[in-house]
Amino acid sequence: MAVMTFSNALAGFPEVTPVKSLVAERPGFFARVLNAMMESRYRAAEREIARYRALVAEPVTAVKVDMKDLPFTQA
Repeated sequence: MAVMTFSNALAGFPEVTPVKSLVAERPGFFARVLNAMMESRYRAAEREIARYRALVAEPVTAVKVDMKDLPFTQA
C-alpha cells in the first residue's frame, strides 16, 4: 500500500478562488416564518401592555400620613 500526497505547487494545477454569489444571502423560508411570528407576538404584547397602562392609574409614590390623623388607634 502506498500513500501519495499532491500539492498544487508541484502538480501545476491552477489556483481556484471561490466565486462570490450574485444572489444576496438571506435567511431560509422557515427562519423568515419564525421571525415573522415572533415579531407579530411582540407587537401583540406591546398592544396589551399599552391597553393595561391606559386602564391603570398612575402609581402613588409617597404619601405622608401622621399617625394621629388616622381614624383608628394603634394597639
